[in-house]
Amino acid sequence: MSEQKECPNCGRRFQPVLRTHLLCRVCFHERSRDYDMALAEEAWRSGYRLGFQRGHADGVGNAEPFISLGLLDAAIALCHPDRHPEERFHNANGTTAALLAARKRLREAA
Repeated sequence: MSEQKECPNCGRRFQPVLRTHLLCRVCFHERSRDYDMALAEEAWRSGYRLGFQRGHADGVGNAEPFISLGLLDAAIALCHPDRHPEERFHNANGTTAALLAARKRLREAA
């Protein structure tokens, strides 16, 4: 994989497919007058954002929990700081706190 280059026309960083690619794809297409690539890229970004927002809005309420309460309880028991040596206390404590918060959210959602 080649290194990123800076487009001499606009300054945008890009990943050339071939060593001979000197311009970013936006400047290349604009120079060859295929179409207004900057406009096409902005349209793509807008569509991507809209699709992401719609997918997120549709999916969050309908998502199945990826972990069961039983498995979460077992993970909490395994990670509890009392089960680990002192040098791992902070890691175990933080992990347990995160798992307890996840369990609380899962119970509230049910």
